[in-house]
Amino acid sequence: MTPHASTSIPARPLLDIKDLSVHYPGTADRPFKAVDSLSFSIGTGETVALVGESGCGKSTTALAIMRLLRKPAAISGGEILFDGQDLLTLPEGEMQLLRGGAVSMIFQEPMTSLNPVLKIGFQIAEGILRHKTISKTAATQEAVRLLTQVGIPLANDRYHAYPHQLSGGMKQRVMIAMALACRPMLLIADEPTTALDVTIQAEILELIDRLKSELEMSLLLITHNLGIVAERADRTVVMYGGRAVESARTDRLLEAPLHPYTRGLLASLPQNSTPRSLLPTMSAGGGESVSGELGCLFSARCPYRESDCIAASPEFVEAEPGHYVACWRTKRQ
Repeated sequence: MTPHASTSIPARPLLDIKDLSVHYPGTADRPFKAVDSLSFSIGTGETVALVGESGCGKSTTALAIMRLLRKPAAISGGEILFDGQDLLTLPEGEMQLLRGGAVSMIFQEPMTSLNPVLKIGFQIAEGILRHKTISKTAATQEAVRLLTQVGIPLANDRYHAYPHQLSGGMKQRVMIAMALACRPMLLIADEPTTALDVTIQAEILELIDRLKSELEMSLLLITHNLGIVAERADRTVVMYGGRAVESARTDRLLEAPLHPYTRGLLASLPQNSTPRSLLPTMSAGGGESVSGELGCLFSARCPYRESDCIAASPEFVEAEPGHYVACWRTKRQ
């Protein structure tokens, strides 16, 4: 079992993920590990960012928490403790009550998450009726209030609109209203500003921040945008190849990253004084350790690779108080 990255957090965090693994069938003797022995936690009222390039396992982790993975994906190990209860052992009926109630998610693509043939107000009210003992009239009034709360003008009229009649930003606001309808304890936001222009991105993020504060929610923010992370996350977990490679308080991680992958991500951010042609990049690598069975997953792309990086996978250890990293180089220093 890998060391748990949340040991410096309060004894019983709201969400505590321990050694979570999600596999796809792959070949007969070597399944594909979408998430591999991942551990992190989120405290009450805390914002934790999960970052990494596309395909590293961020969205798979979110769907595993919600127990919405589609076959052939399967959780093959670990625990997902929410308020002390393991979600992986919860009967499906109880999980349905929890999902959308105490734990909600803003999905990456609002157009594919909203039912195109149902009015948006009905979709919000339906969730309220499922989780609360409330009349249809009261649910309708609450849906209108939520539409107003997330900044949709003329909420009474928009209640009767269909998804195709709304802009991308408006659809994303509807998704937020649906996610917050039952005042969740934990909100998972998976790339909540994907495909939105910069102005709308800022509005959506400010809206999430405001509602998080008002409702005293915890937030798991999944993104590849380190600028968003720097402004909003208390702690950050960096993923690569399905594993956590670094975890720390966000300010410390951005100030003094320990893993070469994290350093590469930060170095690749454009600077006003740097011409585009001079932006540093990371090698695509040859995939020598892509299986994860031997060696560091990042070794094929790492400029500091040595023989031990290829021979064995580094453990996820505490390099300094509250700062965890999986890198042989850190151990050598």
